[in-house]
Formats: sequence, C-alpha cells, structure tokens
Amino acid sequence: MAEEPRDDDGRPYHIRLSKEDVGRIAFLPGDPGRVPKIAERFSNPKDLGFHREYRAIAGRIGGEKVVALSTGIGGPAAAIAIEELARLVGWEDLEGGSRTRDSAGQCAPRSAQAGARRPALSPTSGTARPPEGFSEPRRRATTWSA
Repeated sequence: MAEEPRDDDGRPYHIRLSKEDVGRIAFLPGDPGRVPKIAERFSNPKDLGFHREYRAIAGRIGGEKVVALSTGIGGPAAAIAIEELARLVGWEDLEGGSRTRDSAGQCAPRSAQAGARRPALSPTSGTARPPEGFSEPRRRATTWSA
C-alpha cells in the first residue's frame, strides 16, 4: 500500500483533521456550503478548517461528539474524504472511531435547479455499495447510510 500523504502537522493531507477532531458520527455533505448549516445544530461548534473542497466543523449533539465534513463533487472526491477519515479513526476497528456516516445531500429535480422552490430535506436510510475508487479493504468495511 502506498504511503498516505500527510500535511506538515501529520494530519491526512486532504481533510486535515486529527483523531481528536472526530467522534463516532460524521455528517458528509458534498457541498462545503452545507457544513455550517449542519453545524447550526451542534453545541459548541468549532471550525476545523477548509482545504480544497473539504470543509469541517466539529461539535456535539446531545453530548455525542460529531463532525460535519464536506466531500466535494463526485465519487473520487468522496472516496478521498472517506478513505482519509476511515484511516484516521480506524473504522475497521469496531471498538473505536467514527462508525456512523450520514450523507447529507440532495438530488434535486430539474425544476428545482431551474429556480423553482426546492424540496424540503427528507432524511432517508438504506444501504448502498461504496463507489469505485475505494480500496478493497475499505469497500468491505464501509457501510453507507444513504
């Protein structure tokens, strides 16, 4: 396996987070503009930074440590964010790290994109296969919440 790129502080190069920044729950919107909207629900929000399309804010919900981390557009950008987050917190270790991921995005109809009123956010749950680009061990270890 190739060596994982790190920044000057030893954090994963793209997401620039440390293990102390994240808890068991991660909200993963594609759009960096949604991160502050999600963080409005956090108590004690802390802006962790913005590098490329990866914006992160940590906080707490009901005493639980959470992080909102944008994944950018498309499967490759999401794969980078989730791979780095998974390596950081050890998702394959079922006793620790962030194991719950919630993709907070939308798939709007053309009418909404053309300026019509956007539909309300409707949380759903389900399971989907991780996109191409994930390493094989991570593909087996990752369950997606859609």
